[in-house]
Amino acid sequence: MKQIIPPVTKIRFYIFFVILLIFIGHTIISSPNRDPELEQHLLHGLFTFDYGKVDLSIICVFNVLGIVPLFLGTYLIPFRKQFNIDPLPFWIGSFFLGGYSLLPWLALVERVNNKEDDKPNNHKIIFLYILRFSLLASIVGLLIWGFISGNPKTYFHYFLNARLVNIMSIDSAILMLIVFPYLVLSEIRNAGKSL
Repeated sequence: MKQIIPPVTKIRFYIFFVILLIFIGHTIISSPNRDPELEQHLLHGLFTFDYGKVDLSIICVFNVLGIVPLFLGTYLIPFRKQFNIDPLPFWIGSFFLGGYSLLPWLALVERVNNKEDDKPNNHKIIFLYILRFSLLASIVGLLIWGFISGNPKTYFHYFLNARLVNIMSIDSAILMLIVFPYLVLSEIRNAGKSL
């Protein structure tokens, strides 16, 4: 019987699938909602742009969640013809569902095309690097500014008591500590194959 999925892909599939199940399970079952009034206060402040009532550290992490998918898109969209599964719907989903949207794609994707004519030209590559640097600088700058000007103790209090802050913190960790390194390593590995 012919094996359809290569063993490395099977291992990666199970790893990302388990990570996804753990985070979805945490979101549904164990994410804290100890203070519903605090949650309502936070949601009202963030979605009505009444930022005077919300700590700056929370606002910065909330805004980073909008920039990180743009940053990841610079690794996905220009090279989308090189994958067996189009990343575009998963990438669009990452603006709404964050890392939860990209994990299934990472579990199933393979690079299938490494032809020179499918690669962006030098001008596009330079633009991509400038865009990546600008977005990464924005992410790092917002996080530093948020935690220097904001109150880390308040953020930690919200993390322990408000479901939104808990989930967006974990989502940020998924995007920045799992998805981003995987995409960078994949790009480096692919560049090495094309040399």
